[in-house]
Amino acid sequence: MQGFGSGTVCVTPPGPLADAVVTALAAQGLDAIAGEPRGEGDTTWISLDAMAPYASREDAAGRNHLVFNRARAFGLQGGGTGNLILVMDSESTHGEWAAGASALGRSAAQEWPEANVRVVDLSTTDKSAEQAGQALAQEMIEGGATPWVRLRGASRLTRHLIEPVIPAGEDSPLTEGDVLVVSGGARGVTARCLQELAAATPLRFVLLGRSPLAEEPHWATGIDSPQDIQRAYLSAVAARGETPNPRDARGAVRRIQSAREIRATLSALREAGSGASYYAVDVCDREALSHVLDEVRERWGRIDGVVHAAGVLADKRIVDKTDEQFRRVFNTKIDGLQALLDATEGDSLKSMVLFSSVAASSGNVGQADYAMANEVLERVATRRAVEAPQTRCRAIGWGPWNGGMVTPELARNFAARGVPLIELAAGARAFVGEFSAGADHPAVVVGGSPETTGLMGNTTIRSTRVAVLASTVRQPWLSDHTIDGRVVVPIAMALEWLLAAVRGLGPSGTLVTVQGLTVLRPIVLPDGGRPACLKLSVDERQDAMQPGFKCVLHCAEGRPAYRADLTFPNAPSTALKPRRDHDAPNRPVAHPYDDDVLFHGEAFQVLRAVEDVSASHALATVATTHTLGWADTSWQSDPAAIDGALQLALLWAKGALGGASLPMGFGSYESFGTSTAAVLEVSLRGERTGQNTGRVSATFTDGDDRVVAQLQDINLVRRPDTLSADGEVSR
Repeated sequence: MQGFGSGTVCVTPPGPLADAVVTALAAQGLDAIAGEPRGEGDTTWISLDAMAPYASREDAAGRNHLVFNRARAFGLQGGGTGNLILVMDSESTHGEWAAGASALGRSAAQEWPEANVRVVDLSTTDKSAEQAGQALAQEMIEGGATPWVRLRGASRLTRHLIEPVIPAGEDSPLTEGDVLVVSGGARGVTARCLQELAAATPLRFVLLGRSPLAEEPHWATGIDSPQDIQRAYLSAVAARGETPNPRDARGAVRRIQSAREIRATLSALREAGSGASYYAVDVCDREALSHVLDEVRERWGRIDGVVHAAGVLADKRIVDKTDEQFRRVFNTKIDGLQALLDATEGDSLKSMVLFSSVAASSGNVGQADYAMANEVLERVATRRAVEAPQTRCRAIGWGPWNGGMVTPELARNFAARGVPLIELAAGARAFVGEFSAGADHPAVVVGGSPETTGLMGNTTIRSTRVAVLASTVRQPWLSDHTIDGRVVVPIAMALEWLLAAVRGLGPSGTLVTVQGLTVLRPIVLPDGGRPACLKLSVDERQDAMQPGFKCVLHCAEGRPAYRADLTFPNAPSTALKPRRDHDAPNRPVAHPYDDDVLFHGEAFQVLRAVEDVSASHALATVATTHTLGWADTSWQSDPAAIDGALQLALLWAKGALGGASLPMGFGSYESFGTSTAAVLEVSLRGERTGQNTGRVSATFTDGDDRVVAQLQDINLVRRPDTLSADGEVSR
């Protein structure tokens, strides 16, 4: 059960949901308050700033700034350590407009690698405040390090990119002569995309931009380089008897170059057989935009499609970004989109394409605001694809282009990180192709060719720190795992916590293999049901051939207790059931818990029938966790069955090693899928490896004779209390 470390949990802003979360967390023994964080002792922040209800679309969009401010305050106070939980409700009315918290979480996790940053998309349409609070508290305690999760009804969903299968042969909804309004489309990569579209289908383009399209001054005619234009400007000003200003000169260069690009774009579109006009208008100015589009309808009769490509950058880390910088980046995308939607509400739009960024899906250092805005674009596109199916809506999450806003310095940075750039010609073709793509995937990511990694490859969690709350109150079955009067955490529960910690961090659909689990010291729980806060560190393995994480579970005192590597193999190993020697006589154990080598109380008495224990083999049936009533959810393994296999190993070791033993780790654990069986068969093969040591492997099969898991190379060591000083058996 993964959760919080020491310190107070602050749930903010106060309200019914915050109160419900605090109540649920307090019931689990956590110190939680509803209100603003008070100081350094408040190490866990749960932000409900982006949560429903929303009074309007504008109110929902405004929540993005509130949750950004919360994250900035977290970074400033804690220096990028602790737990930051961002909660939103994207499925509620207007919820898509408040969904930027998702991309904020991904960006914050990269800026603060020592923090545990998580995003929970909590659907509240089917829950009371108390139910929502319980669901959120449960996810916080049991959800591991999964960076993003959606809780809908009884479902728990995680987020992964997929490669969509685009049906071939679909026609673009736009036909010759249709009117396409494009924001930010007169220059740069968008202009190149429009030229490719015009070559495929002659349209009538309405280009919107903030740059004025003034007549070029005579003194700039025939001058091309920025340096020469600036010198010509300074000379012209001096000739008028005025004092030249270098800042004004740079502005003049920008205006002249912008106007030239706009004219070149208009010319290229017209040469391709399309109509084209340009309007200098701020797309966020609703009144001015409405006036322009009225002119378009008077001239061409209608508007058939919209492309929203306007955007600006102001890259700075979260703690360094000002409110004005956030508004400039975020509002250009979002206020502009809202204005376009309102201004075309009465038009029968065939197509709407929104220029997003891969930063929405991956997050990016210094671009939290840009990533948030693009995440909102993608959620809006997804919602509109359902609510307005007559309009083919698509949000394209572009990777970095070889041009546009990617400067030569940025290009070198991307190259050093192995991020492929999108060539202009390839990107333009992809843009045209999206008009003909089906409606099943309204939000797509388009990256460089031929590789498709890059920024998306940088989304892997490099390291994270989570906490495990363990007690006989939270997990009452642990009371029955007592050695010498002390409650000791069993290996099976440590394995479960390790698996839960990496849940959602690997590729979609990939099973996890646990390798080299080693017991460094026992974890003993406090008396009286008091919780022990165990720390779990998760760090990425530096192994490209076998990606995964190095995990260390620390006891409450901070010392390492368990370590293991958790990997995501490219293909699962072959599940082979051991052969049984049917000719050999069985040596059953009728009452295994009467044997002095098993110390397990009632909750852990999972051996249902021990059919055979021999010098090299053992066979038993064990109860599975979900049949025992252990009050937990989302088990990543089957702790009861695994502990049953270890108990069977102890029975084997009594005969093979001559007395009571303890498991000190194993070579590997691999699951081959889930099972709903009430009991599993455990087949064990063992060998003695030393005077007081042995090694066994266990295979778990269900009633259909299907292998569901394998536990290889379990290391057994004679208990010290049964050995004499010279290592011989004490009798």
